[in-house]
Amino acid sequence: MTHTLRWAPALLALVAGGTLLAQEAPPPPAPPTTEGVRLAYKWIRGRKSRLAMKLKGEMAVSIEGGPAGAPNQMPITMSGEASMLQHVSTVAKDGTGTVAASLDALKILMDLMGNSMVMRYQNGKFSMSMNGQNMPMPPGGAGAPGMPGMDPKLLRQPFTMRISRLGKILSVKGPASTVMSSFPGTGQTGMGAGGFALQLPDHPLQVGEAWEETQQMNIPIGPPGAGLGRGVSMNMEMRAIHTLRKIIAKGMRRLAVIDTDASISVPESAGAGPISITNMNTNVTGVTYFDIGRGEISSSKHDVNLSLAMGMDPGALGGQGAGGQNASFSLDGSFNVTVTNTPVTAAPAKSAVRRKR
Repeated sequence: MTHTLRWAPALLALVAGGTLLAQEAPPPPAPPTTEGVRLAYKWIRGRKSRLAMKLKGEMAVSIEGGPAGAPNQMPITMSGEASMLQHVSTVAKDGTGTVAASLDALKILMDLMGNSMVMRYQNGKFSMSMNGQNMPMPPGGAGAPGMPGMDPKLLRQPFTMRISRLGKILSVKGPASTVMSSFPGTGQTGMGAGGFALQLPDHPLQVGEAWEETQQMNIPIGPPGAGLGRGVSMNMEMRAIHTLRKIIAKGMRRLAVIDTDASISVPESAGAGPISITNMNTNVTGVTYFDIGRGEISSSKHDVNLSLAMGMDPGALGGQGAGGQNASFSLDGSFNVTVTNTPVTAAPAKSAVRRKR
């Protein structure tokens, strides 16, 4: 009897399992009932829109072997706003659009070890201040190693991009393209060129479907005048996975909600000249709202986590390092970036007033 009870649980499990197996197997999942949704950009000649960008984040900067008297550790908090106008000037037969873009306004606030720095660009002029006191522009604009230059001569002039119907940026031209190329996004990071484009697949999508994007980019490390010289650049590799999470209705519009998980990395010891990248990893996660009817990005929100380590020759930071030794620079930061795209409508033409006869 004791022996039988010992095996009772096993027998019950076998009976239960046999009963389940004897039942009719569940039917396979039903095939999709729709043909999916096809996403594509609809470039319309003359269409104008304004991109409003907001950024907020924190950085921890470490410098070894920098200029005499410079701090080794610098915690930085930063926030910023920018407004950019874009205008579709031409559309090719294959749907490729030529988009002209220009920076309308920019404001960046940074807190560096208790000091408040403000950088502004408005009405074609660039200014800097520290704790309310005006500061002179550094050589080469507001550029610094590893950062794009803020030369007003570049910022005042528009640049043009050729973007395909699937969001691939085919070319970037104009003086400001040097500045734009310093931002991951011109080569597609999953965030989409600062809100201009997000690369889309060439087939209809089902909700829940994902597609992969891989890009090779060559990015300038810094502008001339920041101790770098000309032609100093590095190769980057971007990998992103985009997923169509759902389709939502917002008023009369249908929006595709697209999740993105992207990473950007560089080969070890990338770059040349006075600066080399010894390590860089960037992770980008967020969501893009794509207006299906208008064929354009409506808005996006992304979190960016950056880890960067650089080696520098003496003097690359604007002064000799201790004993003329090479300097090292590291940065760890996290940022939140939002972009909103708003159509710009022209003022209605005034109708002619007929005179009474």
